[in-house]
Amino acid sequence: GLSDRESLQKTKWKNYFQMIAEDLRHFAEHQVKPRFEDPTILLTHSMGGLPALILLASGYQRFERAVLCAPMTRIFPPAANAALGVVGALTTSVGLSKTPVAQGEDDSMAFEGNKFTSDPARHERFRQLKLAEPKATNGAPTYGWLNEAIKSGNEIHRPGYFDGLRTPVRIITAENETQINAADHRVIAANSDLIENVIIPGALHEIMMERDDIQALYWKAVDEFFAPVFAAKS
Repeated sequence: GLSDRESLQKTKWKNYFQMIAEDLRHFAEHQVKPRFEDPTILLTHSMGGLPALILLASGYQRFERAVLCAPMTRIFPPAANAALGVVGALTTSVGLSKTPVAQGEDDSMAFEGNKFTSDPARHERFRQLKLAEPKATNGAPTYGWLNEAIKSGNEIHRPGYFDGLRTPVRIITAENETQINAADHRVIAANSDLIENVIIPGALHEIMMERDDIQALYWKAVDEFFAPVFAAKS
């Protein structure tokens, strides 16, 4: 039979993030399921939250519960999202999908003003890793990626999109988020009784690289949400 990816490529709507969602399904079914006992839970961060939502909205139920840490449901506020959606579509249509989006210097390397963590020690570890292997780090996104990200973000906002959701989801938001559109997490959570939103005070985007006091709040929110899964098994 057709693989998940081959099957997807025959559908009318093809998208990069939906393909990642199908890869996640394949990984869960063919790698996780044969090797580990249930229950199975899902934890994602940032960009990984978008394909996770796409998969879960399809009704997929391999995971008992899912926590999405700072998920990229939308990168920009509504007005900028609409404008950049047009830019992404136009540049892709004229063959510029692989062209990097213009960006200045990498401001993540300096601790002051960085968008990711307020912990200087963890930021320094992050900086040293980038210096050690620059090719392993993310560069500027391409116009093609931007187009796909905005299209998928728009898709999950379609009315009724989460009607097939069967898995409880907790979205965890960084209070001081500036990397993605954090206000959109409340919008997504309002679309299903199975989705809830928790905000971590003082956190920047990389919540799992934050100061110990902020991480303690984050892991408390994670543990409390997953606790009923493991209580039922014991």
